[in-house]
Amino acid sequence: MADSIRDIRVSILTTMLRRLRPLITTAATTLRWNRKFAALPNITEQGAKNVIYGSAAAFYNIDLTHLQPHIDRVGFELNAA
Repeated sequence: MADSIRDIRVSILTTMLRRLRPLITTAATTLRWNRKFAALPNITEQGAKNVIYGSAAAFYNIDLTHLQPHIDRVGFELNAA
């Protein structure tokens, strides 16, 4: 009984990881692109913020003051490696 439960759990986790892999890869690619974009000489930090999340927040009418604690927690460091 315990082995069959373990096999079911392993199967579920394997399926979940297979489905998450494209999302993780996309997030990493997006992060690299954002850092390259922000490193361009004529892009200011405010301009990068507008492109990365500010325009989407305005489009969807999201008040960034409510999200600021989360932005601060996650960080918005353009020079991070």
